[in-house]
Amino acid sequence: MQRLLVWPWHGLINNSSIQLPSGMTKPYTQPPNAQRTLIGAGDTHLIVVPGISPITDEELALTPPGGSYWAGRALISGNSLYNRQLDGWIYQALDGSRWRVTMLQRTISASTTRLQFSISRFGEFGVAPEARLRTVVVPLGQLSFEDRINFFSDLGSESATAVRLHSVSTSGRNAVLAWSAFNTTDQSDMDTDARLRPYSFAQVTLSGFGADVAVTVTVLYGSGEVMKVERSLTGGGQNQFALLSATEEIDREPILNEQGVAIGDKVTYNYPSSLGVVSGNGWQGPTSSSTAIKWLVMLPFEGEQPSPCYLNFTDSWAIGGASFSVATSSPRIANEYYNGEVNIVQNGVGVVSGGAVSAGNSTISWEGPGDDWVQSVSYGSSGSINGDELTLGVSIDGVQETQSYPGGSFQIGPSIGGVLEGSAIGRVPQFGAAVGSLSKFWHFSLYSNNLIAISHQVNQQPAVFEGALTPAGYLKQSGSYPIDDVRHYGSFNPASQEFVVGSPTPVNWV
Repeated sequence: MQRLLVWPWHGLINNSSIQLPSGMTKPYTQPPNAQRTLIGAGDTHLIVVPGISPITDEELALTPPGGSYWAGRALISGNSLYNRQLDGWIYQALDGSRWRVTMLQRTISASTTRLQFSISRFGEFGVAPEARLRTVVVPLGQLSFEDRINFFSDLGSESATAVRLHSVSTSGRNAVLAWSAFNTTDQSDMDTDARLRPYSFAQVTLSGFGADVAVTVTVLYGSGEVMKVERSLTGGGQNQFALLSATEEIDREPILNEQGVAIGDKVTYNYPSSLGVVSGNGWQGPTSSSTAIKWLVMLPFEGEQPSPCYLNFTDSWAIGGASFSVATSSPRIANEYYNGEVNIVQNGVGVVSGGAVSAGNSTISWEGPGDDWVQSVSYGSSGSINGDELTLGVSIDGVQETQSYPGGSFQIGPSIGGVLEGSAIGRVPQFGAAVGSLSKFWHFSLYSNNLIAISHQVNQQPAVFEGALTPAGYLKQSGSYPIDDVRHYGSFNPASQEFVVGSPTPVNWV
């Protein structure tokens, strides 16, 4: 019996059409782009049916121009399969039957979520339709506002949360759902990143078929495991100058009255060569800090098992203790009488010089399949004073800048520290460091369930795409980054490992 060849059109979906490799286009309903939908605009999921013979030469000859038939593989493109609305995934039971799995209800409260699944027969002719409803309550709920900051989503309320299909095994017997937070913003806002940030994951497992089909949901990672943060700080007290006073005697001459009797001494004092520091409202140091963050950014499947992929962030910095020397510009001279009276002949002038330095290093690395991706940045700052002139210095990866301020009081310089945080304006996840006017950052665009684009920016130079993190590992990609508008899109094709980043309109693959 000749098998039915179903769908020959494969390529990028953009602007409601498929861009075929031949250059031809075919109409296709663009997957929806909304925050609370079950599947995101760029999400893709690969279906593999085992035991399917490859396309034969005779079948290849039937392929229409610009097309190609696939044997035993298909892509769920956002919410659709072959331009038919699916809103879920396909479960292949062990008896060979296939079932469409959708979620009719996702009700998220503060601490729990109610999920209702609809499981119905799919893609079989001459078989009576069956539909089963299964309801599960999962002990995962909304993210507190305090925790939303850790997930770069503090511009949204606690209700700005969604449950989204994150990944599916190729058999559909197991799937991962992601509880995700997002920033809320006006539609005209070009700065705020409103993409979803997964903060908890649960696994959906299907078994059986027909009336015996069963659904179980198991929590895999809570928010504290998705973003695991460890910090330590030592020191950190505030300091100020000790009392600056000329107390080092260098000369003494007797003072005689008219009768030639000594009634006191004319004493000359220099300043001590060093000036101590005491606790007070001044500058910080010595201080050291270390931070480690393990961020679970993606949870694809290897076979039937979810395989977590992480970004690992470390940062350490130290501010040294400040030290100062004193040079005597002019000594203090005083007539000190034996009756206790003191007459200042000349006020002394001491010139204080010295300061402190700080230095740190921050690193981020990919822990997942494929080649390594590691980036690091070193940074530092310094503060020094010489008389009445303050000089502040900053450096990032060997690039230095200094600025002097006449009449300034001592300080250690700008705040230091590498960061993994949301950008100040729009909460785009970023890694790097900034001190003074110098900065070096890598931005992360969480485009879809399986694609995180990485862009790089130094100071105020235009940002550029560097590559992307995918279930296939780190993949290089160069190109300009649309820094003036964060509302751009991307999508990864798990069948061909092609991907698109920085698209001004939603994209997907079929």
